[in-house]
Amino acid sequence: MPEIPVMERYRKQLDQLVTGERIRSLHVQRESWLNTDLHSLTNGLVGRQILFIERKGTDLIWHLDDGRRLVLQIGAGSRLEIVSTLQAVAHGVVGHSSAEADQVHDVSHSQFAVITDHAAMAIFGARNCHIMWLTAKQVEDMQLELGPDPLSRHLTPERFSQRFAKRRTTLKSALTNPNIIAGIGNHLADDIVFAAGILPTVRTEKLKEEHWNRVFFAMLDVLHHAIEHENDMDLQISSKLHEKSYAGEAMDISIHGKTGEPCPKCGTPIEVTLIQRRPSNFCPKCQIDPTADGHENE
Repeated sequence: MPEIPVMERYRKQLDQLVTGERIRSLHVQRESWLNTDLHSLTNGLVGRQILFIERKGTDLIWHLDDGRRLVLQIGAGSRLEIVSTLQAVAHGVVGHSSAEADQVHDVSHSQFAVITDHAAMAIFGARNCHIMWLTAKQVEDMQLELGPDPLSRHLTPERFSQRFAKRRTTLKSALTNPNIIAGIGNHLADDIVFAAGILPTVRTEKLKEEHWNRVFFAMLDVLHHAIEHENDMDLQISSKLHEKSYAGEAMDISIHGKTGEPCPKCGTPIEVTLIQRRPSNFCPKCQIDPTADGHENE
């Protein structure tokens, strides 16, 4: 699924275009993606005002004026197109203006769409999605199973390291465990441990407080850089407000998927190993095991 930087940019764009708007219509291609039937979802959402959009991990949570929530969990290969009415018309995404100046929204090619007063959000290319209409209590219960969001203002270095206490696994596996920290996927985890200068295979039970501090601040750096720089392969917003490259390319901090390419820091070829059957890239020179002999004080 799309990782936190992409979902945070979606959240910001949605917040700009749909906050305060009322939902006017829905389009659902696959009812199996819903947690309720389409009739109930339509009756429950149409006419409701969107108060604000929240992100928790990779979930987008729409807060509605009746106290309920619309939760979107977007699957792999997905792309969101978020447009104002005029942009939608110009791009042919959601329809055209009639002679009476009413908007006729055509979202038949999308897999899920929400049309508001002056904007539209549509999901394309998803292999799977979960679209849930829930009470506030149901969302709260669902989130109890997740760790804190990496960008939460309540997450301190101390609380971060406490999340990993008594865990006996590799650093990479721990970072991608949503029960510990929500929303960090394979790509982000590789770049975080690279920025921290620690091998992804290091055992969590051997790391000390200073090592966790390095991982914590590396995580924040990688996330903030990635959020600020769009990746056109991951994020395609029809308004095309920005034309930036992904932070890993612009800032030379990304090594994920670059097996055999030179390390952006030292030039050593990037290597790959399997951790829980998933490829993990690392630099054998820049990244170390700080718990090994000779590195305890690194």
